[in-house]
Amino acid sequence: MSGARVLVVDDDENICRVVRRMLTAAGYEVEVAGNGQEALTKLSPEVAVVISDVLMPEMDGIEMLRRLRKEAPDAKIISMSGGGIQDKEHVLEIAERLGAARTLSKPFTREELLNVVAAVLRTN
Repeated sequence: MSGARVLVVDDDENICRVVRRMLTAAGYEVEVAGNGQEALTKLSPEVAVVISDVLMPEMDGIEMLRRLRKEAPDAKIISMSGGGIQDKEHVLEIAERLGAARTLSKPFTREELLNVVAAVLRTN
């Protein structure tokens, strides 16, 4: 469903830039935010999917996910993580339990990203 608006949330500017480039090339409209707090201010009904890192400063992806479940229960969320101080599979498992539609383990390929976004957009 190209043309859909995607909000990418990550404190790593390089990740935001690369993901934006991959999604834009596939026809998506992309907006970025540097943390969960900023993402909540950019969330609108036009955003079809939120792709968020889990481990971020100010407001991490888990807290943002909790808030989105209350404030925008129909939001489609893809959580991503490269690990860090915690095992990435563990934090992604937590994100799924809290309502993430799908997860992505960093690093991921362009094909993996596009397949996950397309799959999430196909779900009601």
